Amino acid sequence: MKLAIASAVALALAASTAAAQQGALECRGTEPFWGVTVTAKAMWFTDQDAKKVALVPVQPSNAIARPQDLIRVYRTRRADGRGAVTLVVTRNEQTCSDGMSDRRYAYNAIYMGSEGVMEGCCSWTR
Repeated sequence: MKLAIASAVALALAASTAAAQQGALECRGTEPFWGVTVTAKAMWFTDQDAKKVALVPVQPSNAIARPQDLIRVYRTRRADGRGAVTLVVTRNEQTCSDGMSDRRYAYNAIYMGSEGVMEGCCSWTR
């Protein structure tokens, strides 16, 4: 039993260390251009005019009994109180394309907010 608890603690520490090393999650889409950035302490949405809207930082929900990195659901709200926001990020083994460049991303994104529902891609930056 003690070994199982120690193993679970070690696994949790390794997962949190790996997440910290990844840096920021950068999601973006085209037509219209938009972006969401998620860091350890902040979240924000950027619209097609490069206007930043602060979001309340939250920890993502993950799929039950699935790897943590498979799906992340960020249920939050705008910091100005003007509505709820949901960002769904899913790992895509075939890689996501922004449709405008040759760059490939490891994650798909769906953003739902007062601006509408938008689809795009994400990657981790350092």
